[in-house]
Amino acid sequence: LIRATKPSENTVILVVVPQSPPDQEESSVLPLLCAGFSRRFAECSSVSVCYNELIQMQHGEVRCQFKLRACNSIFAALEHCGEAVEITSENHVIQVRYT
Repeated sequence: LIRATKPSENTVILVVVPQSPPDQEESSVLPLLCAGFSRRFAECSSVSVCYNELIQMQHGEVRCQFKLRACNSIFAALEHCGEAVEITSENHVIQVRYT
């Protein structure tokens, strides 16, 4: 399995598969997902189609994984901290919400 090791936990892995003939039923993505791939892409000779797919991945799955990794880092730091913690924006602004 691709994701059997810890470093692959927040990784987006794309598999490129041969394009199915128009008269053939498209195969299931489940075996690829179970193997650890994040997304399936049917091969294409168009550079713009491939580029657009990568842009979509960057704005979708990859960005989500960056946020998840950042949250995991914050939670790990908080677990090992014995003092008060203030989380601020890059401008050192503390946002307080009262509900």
